[in-house]
Amino acid sequence: ILSFIILLFPTEYKMGVYTPNILGWFWLVLLPITLILFIYLLVIDIKSKNNKKLIKRSISFVLIIILSSLYWYWLYTKNK
Repeated sequence: ILSFIILLFPTEYKMGVYTPNILGWFWLVLLPITLILFIYLLVIDIKSKNNKKLIKRSISFVLIIILSSLYWYWLYTKNK
């Protein structure tokens, strides 16, 4: 959820002159950590047969990816 919230910030807050600023670097580091953590927890839920947590986590993860994609698409079409 934190990756999605940082994504919503305007680019001016995430980019510096030549490289990302601190918020941009935080987002670049947080995104792979989020993916790795999701896969790790997915494996744990499958092994422990905890289907409720597995379904909730998977739905929220997919929903955030869809919302992020729709936001990127909206920004892309708005700036054309």
